[in-house]
Amino acid sequence: DYANTIQQTSDGGYIVAGETYSNDGDVTGNQGHHDVWVVKLNTSGDIEWQKCLGGSNGDNANSIQQTSDGGYIVAGSTNSTDGDMAGNQGNASAWVAKLKPEGGGLTITTTTLPNSAVWTSYSATLTATGASGPITWTLDSGYLPSGLTLWNSGTIFGRPTMSGTFNFTVKAASGTEIATKALSITIASTGGGLTITTTTLPNGAVGTPYSVTLTAAGDSWYPAFTTWTLDSGSLPLGLTLASNGTIFGTPATNETADFTVKADRGTESATQALSITITSAGGGLTITTTTLPNGTVGTLYSAVLEAAGGSGAVIWTLDGGSLPSGLTLSSGGTISGTPTLNETADFTVRATSGTESVTKVLSITIASAGDELTITTTSLLNGTVGTPYSAVLEAAGGSGVVIWTLDGGSLPLGLTLSSNGTISGTPAASGTANFTVRAASVMESVTKDLSITIASAGNSDGDGCNSGFFSAASALLALFSLLVVRKKRYEIGGRKPPLFFTLGFHPPISKQNIPVVMVL
Repeated sequence: DYANTIQQTSDGGYIVAGETYSNDGDVTGNQGHHDVWVVKLNTSGDIEWQKCLGGSNGDNANSIQQTSDGGYIVAGSTNSTDGDMAGNQGNASAWVAKLKPEGGGLTITTTTLPNSAVWTSYSATLTATGASGPITWTLDSGYLPSGLTLWNSGTIFGRPTMSGTFNFTVKAASGTEIATKALSITIASTGGGLTITTTTLPNGAVGTPYSVTLTAAGDSWYPAFTTWTLDSGSLPLGLTLASNGTIFGTPATNETADFTVKADRGTESATQALSITITSAGGGLTITTTTLPNGTVGTLYSAVLEAAGGSGAVIWTLDGGSLPSGLTLSSGGTISGTPTLNETADFTVRATSGTESVTKVLSITIASAGDELTITTTSLLNGTVGTPYSAVLEAAGGSGVVIWTLDGGSLPLGLTLSSNGTISGTPAASGTANFTVRAASVMESVTKDLSITIASAGNSDGDGCNSGFFSAASALLALFSLLVVRKKRYEIGGRKPPLFFTLGFHPPISKQNIPVVMVL
């Protein structure tokens, strides 16, 4: 393969033109002996797209220039009269072609991806044009943010678990065409420090059970990390603040209590001044919904919150936590939408009517659209030192690609586990290795305890010498038994055994004789 000309493009990359004799590696679509080959590189030298032009004979490009519309003009010579080279008038003709900005083939049109924050649900879909069939997407180099996965369909999804900027290259393949694109995603931390997000609390009524949960920025995914205490003042008589941030109990007196709560998480702490007013017992506003129906990924969901009492229309809002991805809460109290992730979401809703306001802690569990992920491999083949080993782990169910990892213990020395579930390598030491594997598919994850025993080389049956001796002895015993049976048959029939019988053979040695020896 040859490069005859190169030019820097307006995006800082490069366009290269020449000729290729190949149809593998980086080259696809060669139509003959050698074709014109045009390659677009990014600023790092990675291939963004490539295109072969030509016919059944030899064709080459000598010059290429980027045009004002972002496309390219290519000039060279052709010895072909078919394929892309129509109009050849002799042995070799000058050849000029105008290409689109993307080379007229498969092109990734996604140029940027949305950024996100740690523990925030993320979903973005890659796009491309010029495909000759279905597009398969893979990660070509670099790394996605921890917690995110790229599906073959081009969707990047998950919940990021680490902040930072992650640079990577994606590859799109359609038929014989391949295109790549360098992209990045920046994941921000959950904030510039611990902050209490609860600024007001609902009022209560004497003799009516009261419950509300305080919230802080960044702890909605792992609320157990935050510890709550009363920093000053006092709660209404009958109410208590739990360490998880829940204020609960049954108010005993009509009063307004002013107090300050404190949240501690690691080395950070924050305080917030709050108040609760307790009124005399009466027909106050109450949320009567105590549970909500669960849902399924991809299936339309709808549930209506209910309240009793109040002095007018009830307005509903989300007071803490978050609904399952894909669902929303309307002011009329309807939770609706199409769930997109397998998860359990805990959240607090607030109902407001006139001057009254009450809250309720609820949850919704969204199940996978398919069967539950299960590891079906229950045991693994054993191996021998110095002998190549390979075994594939199997799983059933799940809602996406299954990724395999080692969750505990260790494999035999010399073996490794790939993400597709293949355990392979050449064992280097004998012994039994006990370990745990983990299979993960979208939001599901299961484990299985397994073991592999590696025997010493040449001693897979325990004692190689004794084993060989007894095998030989068994064979001789079988042959002797056969000869005795043959001899008896001749004696019973009154016939003299032939001379060659003493050598231990009896012709013809046929298919009927062989099974007798095997059975013995």
